[in-house]
Formats: sequence, structure tokens, C-alpha cells
Amino acid sequence: MDQENPLLFLELIPGHRLTARQKKLQAVISWAVQGLSPIYRFRRIPTHIADLKQNDRSTIAIWCSNNETLLSLNDHGSMGVKHCNVAIDQMKVAIYGFSDAAIAETVSFVCSLTFSEDPSSLRIGSGDGRSNFNYATIALAPLLDANPPRNLDLQITNLTIEQSRDLATRPYPLNLNLNLKEFCFSFQDGGNAFVNALEHRTTPFGSLSMTLGNNVTPPGIHHNNVLRLFQMEKFDRLYVSNPDRDCVLPLLAAKVNGLECYIHAKDIAPSDFDSLNIVAKDLNVKWNLSHAGNWSDILIAFFHRLATLCHVEKLAFSAANWVAIHVFGHDAVAPVAAALVRTIHSNPALQHLELSHVPTIGLDWTSHMQSIFQSLEEHPSIRTLIVSEVIPFRDTRTDEEREEYFSWLEHLLSRNHYLTVLDTSGQRVTNGSNIDKIYRDRYYHLAATKSAYQHFRHTVHLLSILHTDALCQFMENVDPGGGVASQSVLESEAQLPAPNSPTVFLKRKLTMQPSGDEAKKVRNES
Repeated sequence: MDQENPLLFLELIPGHRLTARQKKLQAVISWAVQGLSPIYRFRRIPTHIADLKQNDRSTIAIWCSNNETLLSLNDHGSMGVKHCNVAIDQMKVAIYGFSDAAIAETVSFVCSLTFSEDPSSLRIGSGDGRSNFNYATIALAPLLDANPPRNLDLQITNLTIEQSRDLATRPYPLNLNLNLKEFCFSFQDGGNAFVNALEHRTTPFGSLSMTLGNNVTPPGIHHNNVLRLFQMEKFDRLYVSNPDRDCVLPLLAAKVNGLECYIHAKDIAPSDFDSLNIVAKDLNVKWNLSHAGNWSDILIAFFHRLATLCHVEKLAFSAANWVAIHVFGHDAVAPVAAALVRTIHSNPALQHLELSHVPTIGLDWTSHMQSIFQSLEEHPSIRTLIVSEVIPFRDTRTDEEREEYFSWLEHLLSRNHYLTVLDTSGQRVTNGSNIDKIYRDRYYHLAATKSAYQHFRHTVHLLSILHTDALCQFMENVDPGGGVASQSVLESEAQLPAPNSPTVFLKRKLTMQPSGDEAKKVRNES
């Protein structure tokens, strides 16, 4: 396609030549796009998704003459009008028509276009009850097989038995998202066909994400089918929000590599953790502590169980009380923090720890960070710690408390040379020069032991730009026969200045010069 003319394969239909049916659909989408959209038709039938993506800079309506549907780009759909929403990666399309079969045909056409690479995500449906389209008319298997998506989000109601079986039996893994809240998603048979087909599947399914509805009648999936899903060994990861009371423990014990869940503490007793086999090595647990008077006992029991199992590699934790605020004082959180520290010590393979909180209503670790930092100083595997960023207008700490916090952090980073501390936006937590200097000096140390150790010329250059204190620390810690940093650690740091950079040598001259044969070798290499 001509990059200078993205409408090369489209032809504008003049307003006076629009048919009554075209005008009717044009009027329909005018509400959704807040203006009367011109209607185009294909000069040629597109074969590649890029043909449509190059036209998604604004809302464009394209008439599909073979089945009298209107394909509207950058359109979220009109309330109560028969249409189907499709989103492929970042491209959003609404398809309007006069019959369900015609709309389904155009949905299949859009999803079957050729991709340069497999699409990252595919969403079908809007999940808000705005469309009266009959999703049962979509042939799901050929639609998915044309371009198997890595992430599939179905926001449709009454998935048929045939569609359910097709979904469970695809020969490739899927990351499937089912939002089971009202108007979002439901199985026609309560999930029987889907779960039965999964039980007979011989290859891993991928991952399953379910947002379960609170008091949705009828439920989008039967309760017993939810329990059957949690007991399967078909999934790599599970993402589940709002499970029913008797589903919480089976969920926490699911045989998966990764588990992310949002659960209510009131549905669990501390003793439930005594023998619970938590299999997942990658855990992200979000706790709703509302109406749980013994919330601290529950969290302590949870952490003690993780400490006993000793196999956690990634742990993300957050907790909030949406009913009783200001319940997370220092003394109330102290035993929970102690249980967390025990978990850190007891899980030597822990590489990633995330401790976030919601301001005001969330459990705040701030006053206990010294003990948490201390538990990480000599941890053999930890590489990333994520803490909540401090929002200035919500920061109630005094200047002295802030300085104390950063002094703890400086001490941690000085002791553990492989740990990076980030906020939830992915930025390094720093007080400016002091912590930045620790990371910078750490880079020089890692670069010397990893990249420049066997290359004399590069080592000379590296030593020439080291600060004296960093050089001393480097010489104290170098172990020629010991382990070295991983390449990923080096790649995450700033780039070392080029060996021939004159600026570096002007700023900081060598205090130790090579002599004799070594000096000649350096001059010859230059």
C-alpha cells in the first residue's frame, strides 16, 4: 500500500449515492462517533490487517457490499443497536448490520486477515450489554485458527455448547479472559461443555483469567465447574477475582506455576493454612480485609505457610480495608511484617518481591521497611523489590522520617549489589545523588568483573573513571574465582562511556599508570 495515501484501496461513496440502508447505518454510527461519518467502499478486498490499521487514525466507515454491513474503525459501538465489537491489539472496530449472520461473517473476515506476526490480543464483544447481537452466530474455531491470538478476551453472553468445546480444544495454548460479571460473559450451559472438554485435553491450555460476579443471577458459570477448573492440571497460570467462599482454598492450592487472585479475608480462617498446599511459585495475592476482624491473624498464617513451603520465587502482596480505614497502625502491622520477614528468609529462591498499597485504606509497610530491607541484605536470589511510590500530597512523613527511610535503603543497596528497588511505575526509588551513586558505582564493579576482567585495555579505562571509594570497594570485593553478575544485570544499567571518549580522561586522570611492557602494549593497541 502507498504510505502517502492510506485510502488508496478505499473509495468514497458520495452522499447523494448512498442507499437507504447505507444512510440508516450511517445515522446509527453518527451517535457513537459524535458526527456524521463519511462512508467508503473497498476498491479491492484487503488481505492484510495493515490495510485497516493504516486507516485507523480517525473514524472511517467502510461498506461491505457482499453482506451489507458497515465496518467502523475507532468505534466503541452504539447503545442498543445491533453490532459486534472487535479489538485486535490496539485496533478497535465496530461492525453494524441488519442481520446477525451478516455481522458474524464480517467479524470472521476481519479476524482472518493476514498478520505480519501473531496478534498479541483479540477481544470480541464489549461486555456492557449495549449490543443486541447474537454471538452464537460466530464460528469461533475457524476465526481463532486463522490467526491464533496469544491473549483472548471474550466479553459475550451465552457462549454456545459448540463454541465452548471449540474454545477448550484449540491445538495451541491460549491466555483466555472471561469476565463473568453481569452483561460481560456467560456460558449457555453453565460451563459444562467447556470444562468437560478441558478435562480430556492432553496438552496444556495456557492461562485462564476469570472475574467472577458477585450475586449474578443466573451465574455465568456453575459453581461446581469453577471448583473443577481449580482442581485441573491444565493451566500454566490462573487469574481469579472474587471467588466464592468455598472456592478460595481450592484456588490457592491450584496446581499452576503462577497464581494471581483477589480474595476476601472473611472467607478464610487462619487454621485453613495449616496444611494447605500452595503449589504456585509465582504468587500475586490481593486481599480484601473488609469485615475481617482477625485480618492480622489470617495474613500471619498465610505468610507462615509460605515460609514452611519454601518454594516461592515471585511474591506480590497487597491488602486493603474498604470499610474500616486507619486500622493499619504500626503496632497492628508489626506481627504481619515479622511474618513477611520470616517468609523472605525461608524462601532462598525468591527473586521478585512486590509490596504495594492503596493510600489510606491499604496496609502500609513504610514504618517496617527497615526490618524488611535487612532481611534482603544477604538474600541469595532477590533481584527486584517493588514498593509503592510516595505521592507528595499524601506523604504524611516528617523530613526526619523520610531521611531515615532512605538511609535504610542506602544501606540495603550497599550490602546487596544485585538488588534494584523500583516503585510501581517501574522507576528506581532514589533520594537523588546518594542512591544514584550507589547504582553507578555498582555498575562499574559489575562491568569490571563481568565484561572487562579479561581485557586489560578496557580494565584500564574502567579504573580510570572509577571514583576512589568505588575503586577501593571494587578491589575489596573482587573474587577472581568467584561468581560474576548476570548479563541481564549489566544490560539494565547505564552504558559505560566509550574507551576513546576524551571527556572522561579530561575529567579524571589516572593515578596509577601502566609501565614498561604493559605501557607499550597499551600504546600499541591504541
